[in-house]
Amino acid sequence: MLSTAALGSITAPFVLLAVVQYPIYGWIVGNALRPEKSRLGIWLVLTMHLVSLVLFFLIPNPGFRR
Repeated sequence: MLSTAALGSITAPFVLLAVVQYPIYGWIVGNALRPEKSRLGIWLVLTMHLVSLVLFFLIPNPGFRR
């Protein structure tokens, strides 16, 4: 969504990022849920999503407005 808001379209590097993102998130969360690990990974993923959400609302894009 940030790619579309900033550039007006989804470019190939962002498609690759989207494909790679989910296995990385799965690895981070999976490791964070192990009893001997801290929950830092979950907090990092949550923080990245919240920052992305704020940026999305700050970057004006008429395509996502009513």
